[in-house]
Amino acid sequence: PTTAKRMKYGLPAPTSLQDLLDEQVLFDTTNMAAAVVNLHPELLSVVPSSAALIQSNFITPRSVFGISTYLDNAGPAQPQQAPSAANSSGWATLVPYTDDDGQPLVSTNGANKGLILYDPQWSSPLKTLVGPAMASAIRHPTTACQRTGPRTSCDSRCGRRCNMVISRIRETMTTAS
Repeated sequence: PTTAKRMKYGLPAPTSLQDLLDEQVLFDTTNMAAAVVNLHPELLSVVPSSAALIQSNFITPRSVFGISTYLDNAGPAQPQQAPSAANSSGWATLVPYTDDDGQPLVSTNGANKGLILYDPQWSSPLKTLVGPAMASAIRHPTTACQRTGPRTSCDSRCGRRCNMVISRIRETMTTAS
């Protein structure tokens, strides 16, 4: 099977570990597309190793490919141009978080001190593309296993692959604790 990045650039499927490692050096809209899909609460993980496992095992290259293509063409997210209205271009409208007086909230520390804090409101086309990709990742056999009972259990439909993925997620969560 090929990856979304290789589909995007018309490259053949990787034939070696070095091919995969070389591909990981390039960050582009396929990485962003996978990250957007990974934002679903049933997929999201703040533990880097389990997040990587989820992105590589649950999110399909075909679903990410379509989102990546849209992100390439939509343009960057921009601050909201008119109050209470989405911008006409860009993958998202950046809506400022505001205080009780309606003033934009700004970061108070770190490298972003003084910058306005925004909530990226996805464009309608992005929502349309991301919805099925999220649903597909959630219906993945291993996530179906997790949802049939406790988060770390499998049933007879899942088999060995599910047990392997669940074991790896347990390991990474235990290690991170």
